Amino acid sequence: MKTRSPHALTLFLGAALLCAGCVHAPAMHPASRISKLDAASAAAARGEVEVARRAFRELLDGAQGEGATLADRAAVLRLLARLEHGAGNHREAESLLLEALDVVERGFGKDDPRAGWIASDLGPLYQATTRLPEAEYFHRRALSLLEPVLEPHDTHLGILLNNLASVLVARDRHAEAVALMERANELALQSEAAGRANAGPVLLVNLADTYRQMGRLGDAEAAYRSALARQRVESGYRANFIAMTCLDGLAQVEAERGEVAIAATLLRAAIGVGERMLEAGEAYRPGMPLYEHTHRQLELINERYREMRALLNGGWV
Repeated sequence: MKTRSPHALTLFLGAALLCAGCVHAPAMHPASRISKLDAASAAAARGEVEVARRAFRELLDGAQGEGATLADRAAVLRLLARLEHGAGNHREAESLLLEALDVVERGFGKDDPRAGWIASDLGPLYQATTRLPEAEYFHRRALSLLEPVLEPHDTHLGILLNNLASVLVARDRHAEAVALMERANELALQSEAAGRANAGPVLLVNLADTYRQMGRLGDAEAAYRSALARQRVESGYRANFIAMTCLDGLAQVEAERGEVAIAATLLRAAIGVGERMLEAGEAYRPGMPLYEHTHRQLELINERYREMRALLNGGWV
């Protein structure tokens, strides 16, 4: 039997947004501004959106005064945009990022790497709002500007490749996407072998999902199992989310092979991981993006589990 993966794009997007390029700290030398930036970023990490928003706005006002630099203003605009994106305020996030891009391009030129980092945020933003041509454009622009300045095994290069691949999957260009994902995973393996931090397990899950959508079930199974084995390089929320996602993916592989009982067992295991995450508060608390993302994924997994149980019980759940 064939099953569909209604959450494949969400998984790609979740991984891309969770891991996407690091926020380079603005060139703010006064200690007070650095302290305010740290406080605003900490409030954002705690989910205190209003507190963080006010703090970033104050920094933004200060970035227009004497002694402020264009880099200061662009960096704060980007941080505020990421906050608004996480809060679901996509139009505001877009406006802030486009302003930041304009500041950088006018001050440093269109080929400045800082424009690449801003583009790396615009790509996922447009993808979240299903504006896929714009998303592909900015993913490609980010890659073209940042690949020349990143180290060959920099984890961000793999993430940029994965981000571009994710929008190609959404546009049903799976063969192009797989080539990029395989390169991203090779870079992650090299980075892991060198003892560097990397997003390898997350990237591998995305590759496995794409193999499965293409009907390459053997490759998908191998990739899911490899991601499960490699999740030990992760910790906390991400490790458990990877485990839940891999178990769900393996279940869908078995369902497509007609192994309904095995699929149901794997889904039950995935549900157990997800429920423990939410109960333990590992995904923070209701209303926060990670919690809500986990909750949505768990609902989809439960729906698939009910379908498998119905098949096993002759149509009765």
